[in-house]
Amino acid sequence: GPKLRLRLRLRRRLRLKLRLTMSRRDELLAEARKKRLRWVTEAQDESAPMRGEKQLFDTEVARTLPSTRDVFGLVSMLVGELEGDAHFDLPEELLLLEDAPVPEYDGRRSHYAVFLDKLTHPRAGDVVMQLENFVKKFNINNLVGVREQLGGDMDEALDVRVTPVAAAVHSFVRQVCRGLRQHSVWGRESGAVFAETAESVEKFVVTKLYGQLFNPTAMQQEQDRQLLARLQTLSFLTPVHLDLPPALTEADFEAPVQLLRAVEAKRSPRDKVDCIVEMNRAVQEMIQRAKGEEAQPSADDILPVLIYVVKLAAPPQLQSQLQFIQEFRHPDKLLSEAGYVLTCLLSAVHFLQTVRADQP
Repeated sequence: GPKLRLRLRLRRRLRLKLRLTMSRRDELLAEARKKRLRWVTEAQDESAPMRGEKQLFDTEVARTLPSTRDVFGLVSMLVGELEGDAHFDLPEELLLLEDAPVPEYDGRRSHYAVFLDKLTHPRAGDVVMQLENFVKKFNINNLVGVREQLGGDMDEALDVRVTPVAAAVHSFVRQVCRGLRQHSVWGRESGAVFAETAESVEKFVVTKLYGQLFNPTAMQQEQDRQLLARLQTLSFLTPVHLDLPPALTEADFEAPVQLLRAVEAKRSPRDKVDCIVEMNRAVQEMIQRAKGEEAQPSADDILPVLIYVVKLAAPPQLQSQLQFIQEFRHPDKLLSEAGYVLTCLLSAVHFLQTVRADQP
């Protein structure tokens, strides 16, 4: 009768409204996951030219599945943790992507590139959310929010050698790495590979927060200006004054000068330190060539050459860069070659700040 027809009409309308609601929800989820994927790929290495969609096409997931264009849309929807029971409402072909191969380190790409690749894996959504929540809460002038998120981890990281801001970064990196050790995407990595993953976590976090972390104070900016002005007045300083090996030419200095200048283009503390270490190795090699010796140069051989390299390179923010490294590179990572080279470089800067033309 009429009542039955009315109930049927109402039921059809309810079904239609429910389908529209579910469709809208899926659209919102897809858009949120696309944003999350873009957020990950924005943290690519400074030397990597690709961005966004093109970068995803070069991931292990994209290479394994038939259509990279389709993969971009599918994986974008899956990046991030699915809320509630939404997972069971997704089409079956999307659910299958949960079993997509986990990218592996094969020597063709950097560890950091593969780490970003892993972050785009469907099962890595919880890690992306953890990273994103920390970055959103982080405020260099007010660490209350991140302190609550880190709990006792931050108190453990506080050390006379580090600032509270650095302690927050170090403790969060350690917290993330503890979780990755038990995670299905990272849990099978060997000890050596996972050590590089830990470095990648630090690099990702610092890259995302670089605008806050590398923000020289007025005093630091003035120190940079003073040092640069000082270097510009040292035109009288020649290799002869520093008693450098006569066989050295200006061309010999090109490689170490470029490596020192490259420090400012890097964001992670480890990458900045790597530039300095490579610069020092280039200096050692040029000394060995100039002297015709295979023996490792001593500190007395290296320091004068470093002084001249700094003078030639004249990086405009050298003081701020060195302070950033000392603050945000974990002290335990500055105990071997990296720490030695950093100390030598600081000594070279000190010499250039204090040397006088009338000094013998």
